[in-house]
Amino acid sequence: MELIILVSFSGLAVAYWAIRVSFGARHQRNALDRRRAPTL
Repeated sequence: MELIILVSFSGLAVAYWAIRVSFGARHQRNALDRRRAPTL
């Protein structure tokens, strides 16, 4: 059960990151560059 929870959680995190980057990459990137260095 724990392994399934970890896999599903990581999957949701990756999906959220991919959607966030693909949906608002330009605007989000500009905002992050002004405030702090890019995390990735």
